[in-house]
Order: sequence, then structure tokens, then C-alpha cells
Amino acid sequence: MNSSRAQGLTRPRKTVALLILLAAPFVRVKSADNLPNAKTIAEGDYVTGDPQSPMREHWILSKTADGRYLAAGNALMNHPETEVLNYRIEMDSALHPSHIELHTIMDLPSYDCRLTYQTTKCSIWFSDEPNAKTAQTQKTQMHAPFDLLGFHSYGWIFSSILTRLPPGSSQVTVHLFLPGETRYPNATANVLRESPESITIAGKSIQALRFRLKLIMDKSDVSEAIIWTSRSGLVLKASPVGNAHGGDAPGVELLNYKQSEPFAPEFPSYE
Repeated sequence: MNSSRAQGLTRPRKTVALLILLAAPFVRVKSADNLPNAKTIAEGDYVTGDPQSPMREHWILSKTADGRYLAAGNALMNHPETEVLNYRIEMDSALHPSHIELHTIMDLPSYDCRLTYQTTKCSIWFSDEPNAKTAQTQKTQMHAPFDLLGFHSYGWIFSSILTRLPPGSSQVTVHLFLPGETRYPNATANVLRESPESITIAGKSIQALRFRLKLIMDKSDVSEAIIWTSRSGLVLKASPVGNAHGGDAPGVELLNYKQSEPFAPEFPSYE
């Protein structure tokens, strides 16, 4: 793996600049693999990044009989409309990921990561290196709570990090593992619970939970955002805070949402 290509791959502030690249064929994630009894319960669309060149993401959420979740989706860039990545995330009942698979055509790594309570093992490769035998393997053993910060859906990334906050607690520090990145061995996310508030999202007024999330790669690279979620943990909106230094957390907003089961009960009806 070319180490120069791996520099800064997972840093949120570089997302949009690195997205505007040529398209090429790539592997599509199969959403039903290993969860054959999963039932689709919701789907929606996020928009992420610079309003002048946004990335739009469509996702489908499924649930198994034993309460596990599967989010699978793809992201498109406009002008011209191009699919730039697709992903699949297996999660437990608290939205903590156990398996993340992402394929991208960009000069960013594709990866297949499996997580346990304190360990992560990833295979990492680039779109022009499709042979799995040449994929780099990256392992870590970290102090809990920890999470993976990669280049899949920022909505589901934030959901996972925020739900590391223990019940009854107002704040927590989450250690971050970044696939394909070795410069930030002590990266963390600080989660602070703030007072709930009403916001309008996807055309509906919703009483949302509010969190302040600070991503700290190192002392010189700090990103901060306010994030609103449903009571279930679904990210509704993320807005960068301007007083951070070094980096910029991406803006995220839920554009459309429909559900066949009350995953996000704040939405007044199923569609």
C-alpha cells in the first residue's frame, strides 16, 4: 500500500476535496450477506459536505429477529452525478458496529473491518489494487469504549460514537481507530449530552436529543459539531462548530425518511 496515499485519508475536513475524482467500476456491497433473516424497517437520505458540492447518500436499515441492525447504502456526488462509494454496516441493538465493509472509487482506501469489544482487524486496499491477496492488514487493541472512524456514512459513524455514552452519564471519551491511518494513535472523540430541543427535519418538527461531539486527532487538529438524534439514535442533523481549530467536522442532514416499524418514534407516522 502506498503510504503517501494513506496520509489524512480519514480526516473529515478533507472529505469534499478528495471526492471530486474520476469514476471507475468497483465492487458493490451485498446488503443481505450473513444476515439472511433481516427485515427492512426504514430508509432515508442524508446530504453531507459542502453545499456547493454535496454528497447525497441513500441508505436502507434492516433488523434481524434477535435485534441486530444492518445499514447498507451508497453515496453520490453531483455535477456530474457519480456513485463514489457504497457500504454495509452490521450493528448490535445499541448501534455499535461489528462489521463494516466499504468500497470506493476514490483515492481513498476501501476496507473491510471487523470489530470486537476491544479489537479491530481491517483489510485495506485501493480501487486500482483489487486483489485481496495484496490488501494490507491493520490490527489494533484499544481501551473501551472505542469506535472506528472511517470513510463510510457519517450519519451512522456519529450514531455509533454517540451511543458509547453510558446511560445516565452526561459525557464520555471514545478512543478512535482510523483505518489506513497511523499518524493519530491517540485520536479521541469527546461526547457531551446537552439539553433536548425541537428541530424541523425532513419536513417534520421533532423533539431531538442534542449532543456536542469533539473529534481530536491531535492537539493541532480538532473538529467540533452539534449533533441532533432521535431517541433511537438515528442522526437527524450535524452542524460544525466554528470555534474549533485544525479541522472541520462535516455537516450532515437527514433529507427524507420513511419507516415500516417505529425505529425513530419521534416521526409521527409510518410512511
